Amino acid sequence: MQFEVTEKDPEARQKLSETHKRVEELAPINRSLTRDQHERLVAALKDGNSYKIAIRREPQTPETQDYSDQFASVFKEAG
Repeated sequence: MQFEVTEKDPEARQKLSETHKRVEELAPINRSLTRDQHERLVAALKDGNSYKIAIRREPQTPETQDYSDQFASVFKEAG
């Protein structure tokens, strides 16, 4: 989303600009595993011991669901 400062008052313009920067800092980072990371994790886990694991995810946050699904795929592939 693009953000444009249109306020004419210099003080308000500055506050608006600072608020915009803060919002950008707080915006969630879309985490994901690269194909290389996926393959490296699978390779590392295949040579290890077998463990039961549980993956907890926040159902209201699609980003965490996607990320946890990527890890679930790694563990399934690793056996």
